[in-house]
Amino acid sequence: MDNPEVFSIDIESLTIDDIETIEDITGFAIDKLGDPDMPKGKMTLARVVKQFGFTLTEARQLRLYELNALIDVIDAEDKRAARSERNQRST
Repeated sequence: MDNPEVFSIDIESLTIDDIETIEDITGFAIDKLGDPDMPKGKMTLARVVKQFGFTLTEARQLRLYELNALIDVIDAEDKRAARSERNQRST
């Protein structure tokens, strides 16, 4: 991962349920979450809960090294999905 403090989410690929979950957990509208002044902890928490099926309580107990490992997994999955999508378009 290039910058452990920055991650991206393809907003277009989110379901309404994903958006509701993220907004419920963070307390912010989805379009505000990219603002550099917005807190990132809750967005990360929402991502871990949604992508890995943790409860809020479980996700809050993660140590930073565990969180970084999960984010590495998410990033790898995102890259694989992007490659797969590009390959499907080129065939």
